[in-house]
Amino acid sequence: MLKVYERTTSYQSWRSHYWKSLPLLEMLRGVSTLHMDGFYFPWEHPIYTNLADLTDLTITNLDIDNVCVEHIEAILRACPLLESFKLGSTMIHGVDVQTTPSHILMKALHTFEVQELDFEAIAFLFGTIRAPYLRRLSMKEVCYDTSENFDDAKYGTVLLRFFAIAGRSLRHFSFHEADMPIRSRWLIGVLRKTPCLASLELHGVMRLRVILQALIYGGICPELQSLLAIPLGRHSRRGIPTLLLSLVINREHIHPIQCLAAPHTVLKGSFLTSLQERVPRVVTVRIPE
Repeated sequence: MLKVYERTTSYQSWRSHYWKSLPLLEMLRGVSTLHMDGFYFPWEHPIYTNLADLTDLTITNLDIDNVCVEHIEAILRACPLLESFKLGSTMIHGVDVQTTPSHILMKALHTFEVQELDFEAIAFLFGTIRAPYLRRLSMKEVCYDTSENFDDAKYGTVLLRFFAIAGRSLRHFSFHEADMPIRSRWLIGVLRKTPCLASLELHGVMRLRVILQALIYGGICPELQSLLAIPLGRHSRRGIPTLLLSLVINREHIHPIQCLAAPHTVLKGSFLTSLQERVPRVVTVRIPE
């Protein structure tokens, strides 16, 4: 299925087709938005190096064996104006986690979203992309694999180096945990590099208490105004209400918390009442037990 609307092109197909080069290049000339869901052009197609006007790129559900590092690199280098990049449910082959990839400076990129990617893909993307003006980052169910290639130290180092540049301008960060948990020290280290962060979402994060304590007493994220905090499982909820109240009352900040969201099993009773008296917007989130 092909849709073209105001220079926005969306492809959705579960079968890849070979397109004639010239008509396709003409059809996509000047296109600013390209969404490929379960669809890809043949990787040798010149379309991937002729995307100079592209500002919004989404690639999802490519469950195939021939998506390689070289393909993604070529696409990113061909999009100097890219502002939004979303990649999900796609295997990237040919990643050597022991070598340092060549960096790609993406000055226009302000939104970056990854979902359901394995460790190799995350190591490649966050080791390659340098986005000095990034404002919004979403990481959902990443490093879900439990392969022997997973390297916790490498994972943390890659993230810290990425945030050393991108974190300076980041305003919104959403992190949804997966089967391969990130160590709290890496996540705290990442947050230390986001001085302008205004909105933070932590969903299913292990050792959430440690991270909340760092937000309260560690002097990190002083501009934080919105927080979503969902512990991992019912046994991780102990002490969370007290810490959320302390976050509102005791943390050093530039701006006070304006919005606080947590599960209904956390926000209840006197803690809920106390928070509602101090925070303009308190949201109770219902999650499956």
